[in-house]
Amino acid sequence: MGATKAHRRLSPPDRVALKLQLLTARQLEVLQLVALQRTNPQIGRLLTISPRTVQRHLEQIFLALDVHSRQEAGDIWRAESAEMGRSGA
Repeated sequence: MGATKAHRRLSPPDRVALKLQLLTARQLEVLQLVALQRTNPQIGRLLTISPRTVQRHLEQIFLALDVHSRQEAGDIWRAESAEMGRSGA
């Protein structure tokens, strides 16, 4: 229960950063390409995986980030990337 209380004390940007840390390296690659508005077949070709595997990664990404669309997921990636750029990380 303590972890839940600590999670609630995090600011919204910190919660997003925490959620992104839960993604695998491959999921982060897929997310970045989604943010660049690539389709599943395009992502599959770029990462040499099937479009179905891309879809499975997206399902896990949506669950981890608590989003329901590619647009929402991409928005999170773009916002976090912009934040990292401002902080110099």
